Amino acid sequence: MEVDSPNSKTASVETSPDANNSERGKTDELRGIKQAGGGENEDEEGDDDDEWDEEEDDSDDGSWIIDNDPEYVFRNIKRTLKGLEREIGTTEGLLRDNVYVANCDALFEDVDDPRTVDIVSRVHSFTSAKCIDVHFSYHYRDSYPAIESVYSLGYKISQLPAGAPRIDLGELRHRFVDERYDMPGWCSIVYGFHDDRNTWYWGGHVLSFDMDLDGVINVHEALWGPLADLPPDASADDQVKQRQALIRALRVLLASVGIEYEIACQDGQDDFEPSSHGGQGGIAWMLGSHRFARSARKACGFELARDPEEERKAQERGE
Repeated sequence: MEVDSPNSKTASVETSPDANNSERGKTDELRGIKQAGGGENEDEEGDDDDEWDEEEDDSDDGSWIIDNDPEYVFRNIKRTLKGLEREIGTTEGLLRDNVYVANCDALFEDVDDPRTVDIVSRVHSFTSAKCIDVHFSYHYRDSYPAIESVYSLGYKISQLPAGAPRIDLGELRHRFVDERYDMPGWCSIVYGFHDDRNTWYWGGHVLSFDMDLDGVINVHEALWGPLADLPPDASADDQVKQRQALIRALRVLLASVGIEYEIACQDGQDDFEPSSHGGQGGIAWMLGSHRFARSARKACGFELARDPEEERKAQERGE
């Protein structure tokens, strides 16, 4: 994969000579920065971002070869951003050209089944000299009858100094990001974990969605500029468009770390969790049923007609 460099048009991402002997999944030795819009063989005939380059092992167990777990995350980010570009109808490449991965540690059980991932990405504003740093920490292991599951997602909005290099992420690449986001400027989006005290195997997922409407509006303004005020007599179509704009802002942050989550904005639409994309070229992040989508809508200032009843049933199930 190739990336922009302050000193040249493109620079290859390199590893140290001993990188192949280091712990699997580490990218501490990377001397380049991954850009979501770049990729190996990107211009070759027949290349398709929706297909994967992993080669199936010839062994009888049907296992897959994953030579580089972080690279699998990078490719999923590119795929997710491209899909979001198509969905919202924006200029092709707009999202991918403005997302950079500063650091990624990853370990997978299978090609769509991550065990432990820690990633920091930067999203540059499409309209100003601002940027949003996004951190995602994830661990999931299904070892019946127990489930190990914990994740956190946070962000920080920054104003870039005038004339600052666009991809100067040196400080960010080497900064420890506290999963509680108890650091200047950082805000928590969500924190989730599986509560082992619940004896029901599929229940017990605890989710704290910390982002609120002010936070979503701030993200939208940082990426696309001010959100148009909705008049009291706004039509139903205008209300849906504003909902979509707010959800879109949140989904860009999710996509920047490889989370593909389709969140419904009106009745009659369905939510599609990241876990539903496993086996289809995507990563099956386990983020806790549809409560994430319901909480995201509430953070954006609205609910669907089905949300209160679904939330009540989820609480009865102990989810």
